[in-house]
Amino acid sequence: MTSQLIIWLGTDPMGPWYWTSPDGSQGHADSRETKAALSAMGHKDICAIIAGQSVRIHAHDIPKLRDKERLAAVGFAMEDNIACSLGDQHIVLGEKHDDRAAVITKAKMQEVMSALDEAGLPDVAIYADFDALSSANKNLALEDRVICARPLGHTLDKAWYDPKEPLEIVPDSRSLAKFVNTETAINLRQNDFAPRKSIAFSGETINVQSLGRLAAIFVLCGVSWLGFQAASARVKLQETDFIKSETSRLYTEATGQAAPPNPALAASRAMQSGPVQSADFLTLSKLLFEAVAQTNGIIIESVQYDKSRAELSLRIIYPGFASSSDLEVAVLNLGGVYEAGGVREQGGQFIGDATLRLGAGS
Repeated sequence: MTSQLIIWLGTDPMGPWYWTSPDGSQGHADSRETKAALSAMGHKDICAIIAGQSVRIHAHDIPKLRDKERLAAVGFAMEDNIACSLGDQHIVLGEKHDDRAAVITKAKMQEVMSALDEAGLPDVAIYADFDALSSANKNLALEDRVICARPLGHTLDKAWYDPKEPLEIVPDSRSLAKFVNTETAINLRQNDFAPRKSIAFSGETINVQSLGRLAAIFVLCGVSWLGFQAASARVKLQETDFIKSETSRLYTEATGQAAPPNPALAASRAMQSGPVQSADFLTLSKLLFEAVAQTNGIIIESVQYDKSRAELSLRIIYPGFASSSDLEVAVLNLGGVYEAGGVREQGGQFIGDATLRLGAGS
């Protein structure tokens, strides 16, 4: 049994929750009052485990860089797998030797956090169910979903699950507490969604993040609450049909074939074999960051990968005009070809565009 108070969120974070306590007690919170009571229990270590349909975890092979650079490189490496704008995604890296990255939309992450905030639980850790339960290493069927519990697992709606695979039926998520191991799972509460520090004011502690949200609520309440509620209702009604039609469209677009009766199931079978990484991109990324590490003061402002040309298009901020040649030499010594465009001065910075590809012998 874990030493944490575990809160199990369903597919809809605002819906009913199950919970399990370190002392073995458990319960069901289906109202604002019963959810708020969880905060009043006084537990120091609390985690929320969310339905994993909205989370994907991919392995990567990006070299050890500074956190910000590594996060950017992982995002570019996974862009084909995500098939969405990176700006809309919340990407979190595994810690230390965990070469995985979790992806969830910022909108979904905000939805989860809003549900927790409303219950007075603004700073709890958040994990995907299949990741937190990876020690089970089996497929677990709940009432509303199937959890393929493993480090690179996933969670599916029941209708999308392949009935040929072995399945263990469990009554509800509370019975899964024995499998929870958050030490090996990726905590989604990082980067832009990391818990905010508190500040002291007039003898009281105020959470900075909650304060900002409270101000926003005051502004929005009198202007857009009714419009927001109407829009949310329309979205809920249209969501299922849209997902089905969009899945069929994407399947045809990706394969050039007519979508089967259950395109989501076909896609999930393919996904279980693991994402296909671009070897060229990974090799070029490693070469680029090794070359940058050998030159002083160079900053990579943007990177784009052209699959048809197998090259990186770069925008570089140089410390001086001569630094372009230094980077070119470093890339050449590592077996690459660096073609720099003109360097221009802009706002006190030296900025230039360039391309990077592998050398003929690489």
